[in-house]
Amino acid sequence: MFKINSDFYKFTTLNILDKAIAYVTPLLILHFFNDIYLYTSIEFVYSMTLIINIAIDFGLRGYMNYSFRFEKKVEDYTSSIIKTFNFLLLIYSILFISIFLISKNYLQIDYTIIYLIFVRGIYLSIINIYRVYFRLNSNPIYIFIISIPIQIFTVILILIFYHFNKQFYLHYFFISILIFLICYFIKIILKKEIQFNLFENIKFIKKSLKYYWAIIFSSIISIMIGNYAKVYSYLNLSEIETAKISFLLRTLMLIQLMHSSFAAFNLKKIFSNSSKVMSKKLFYSYLIILLFSSILVMILISAYSKYLNLNYTIDLTFIFLYIYVLSWCIGAYFEQYISKFNKNISILYNNLISIASYFMVIYYYKDISIMVLSFAMAFSSLIYLILTIIRVNKLNIKIS
Repeated sequence: MFKINSDFYKFTTLNILDKAIAYVTPLLILHFFNDIYLYTSIEFVYSMTLIINIAIDFGLRGYMNYSFRFEKKVEDYTSSIIKTFNFLLLIYSILFISIFLISKNYLQIDYTIIYLIFVRGIYLSIINIYRVYFRLNSNPIYIFIISIPIQIFTVILILIFYHFNKQFYLHYFFISILIFLICYFIKIILKKEIQFNLFENIKFIKKSLKYYWAIIFSSIISIMIGNYAKVYSYLNLSEIETAKISFLLRTLMLIQLMHSSFAAFNLKKIFSNSSKVMSKKLFYSYLIILLFSSILVMILISAYSKYLNLNYTIDLTFIFLYIYVLSWCIGAYFEQYISKFNKNISILYNNLISIASYFMVIYYYKDISIMVLSFAMAFSSLIYLILTIIRVNKLNIKIS
């Protein structure tokens, strides 16, 4: 009943390897250099990047995912969207470099964090849109040919600096991404993979925004809830508290990783038809995967934090964060079926109510700690899950 084909296992194995390296790499800074400030700075860049990355492509990735089923020549159609996406990246890069060159003579600020957020934001947007492109046109495994070597490069660099007992600076952590971006821009220029026809670009962007604008705002809200705690603690709380909530959320990402693997692999299966039936077999398989990853996370929290001499336990903060992640994953699974029928405004309403409940909890307690932040996350995520289930029922989508 719960059989999952071998292609899914191959995809998930590589996805876990890719994300495991990405998630563990910041922790290596703690393990080898015991530098809490450097670690929390990396987490801050990660969090800000996730927020910015949502709108950077004007919804082209999501629109590609939705609209491909209406096209006969899917590869040609998706390639044209990629070219528009590349045009946006070129414009962003020119603007960023221009603003930097002009402002550096007038503003005496450290641009390191801003520059790294921009670089990682561009990188993530490329990986995310090609993840969909490969899924629709060839093999979703192809994305790992790009992402895994980049992650391994960073790990090797950390090990080299540790071996030779050298100081490891923040920008070293993102060198592999910068090298990739330089190579990517050279490739798209030489191969003419940029759409310079302004009318074609505007056409795609208008269509994607019309379909995806509500999802963009919804995702910003969702990411804000998921990352506000790390950003707030980085700016206002102690390094110890920041390290704890960052570590717990990073470890709990294993559950989100399994969710994203399952959702990405079955993306075409869910969106390729107009049926209002949610596969019971598929959903039960999904729940089993969440259960397995939950058990693994609970073991990992105690064992790995002890190994790093952090000694975190399954306390109330962890429980609240676990409820947040689990509710978010199940809600996001149901949300796909709302998006499938272009009812994205409903998703936005759900997220607006969710973020309102989040900040109501924070406002109520006033004396903000990581306990309060984690409780607010759990409460708002449960609200979001309940509202999403109600929306699915209103669309008469049945599990069968």
